[in-house]
Amino acid sequence: AVDTSSVTCGSSTAQRLAFGGQSAKFTAPGGDSVRTGAPVRSFVLYTYGLGTWNGKTYLGRLGSTGGGGLLGASSDKWVPMVGPLKATDGVEFVYLDSIGNVTTTRTEVRQIQVTVRTWSGAVNSAGQVVADSLTGIIYTRN
Repeated sequence: AVDTSSVTCGSSTAQRLAFGGQSAKFTAPGGDSVRTGAPVRSFVLYTYGLGTWNGKTYLGRLGSTGGGGLLGASSDKWVPMVGPLKATDGVEFVYLDSIGNVTTTRTEVRQIQVTVRTWSGAVNSAGQVVADSLTGIIYTRN
């Protein structure tokens, strides 16, 4: 049973899951088994992208559990995380194969080079806009 009425974790809403009528070993369809006291794992899917917050561009995320899950309908919204970023090229993804060449073939991707470029309204002593960039490489497990 799932109880979402008046269940809280601190000041946030929560869900209570209750399992009843089970023996010490529950066999799920497909032969998997979950024993009493076993850890249960859940997940949230995130979509990352650029969005506008207070008139500036940010990298943010949108979380979803497939509708009404852990985040709940009111929390499935875009949340700014990094910024402000340059509006035109604030985030860049370059997909690389196993030897570091750029590829557009999905099955050949072994590395993803991510570059984030910041922007600010501040200027330095030379009158130039203060900006910076950071590049990192993500190695895939495929």
